[in-house]
Amino acid sequence: MLGRSFHSREEYEYTKDVGYHLGLRDLDICTGCGPGAMKGPMKGANVAHAKQRRKESRYLGISEPGIIAAEAPNPIVNELVVMPDIEKRLEAFVRLGHGIIVFPVASAPQKRYSICWAFCYTQVTKIFPFH
Repeated sequence: MLGRSFHSREEYEYTKDVGYHLGLRDLDICTGCGPGAMKGPMKGANVAHAKQRRKESRYLGISEPGIIAAEAPNPIVNELVVMPDIEKRLEAFVRLGHGIIVFPVASAPQKRYSICWAFCYTQVTKIFPFH
């Protein structure tokens, strides 16, 4: 899940609700590990997992050195991966996830999303080449 750190309460509650419904479906959560729209899905999934008495939940945070220096990971993260740069971080999201949710509250530059979708496209064309 891609999101941003600064948010309104309404945006945070929305991301938390999405995380809750993912957690009810027994899914683990991988985000950028910061506060706000990145913490919401983890918090929601954590509540859903607790209701189901799930013991082995994964809350994976993927970050990079510049982000870690600016803000600490949120306390729900139980596995932290620090990638060397933002491009590798986005690639890690694509490689790790079974599904990608980009919240409409996200304010990351369009370039980041373009890199993400370009990577997805090249991986699909390796499997299903166009002739």
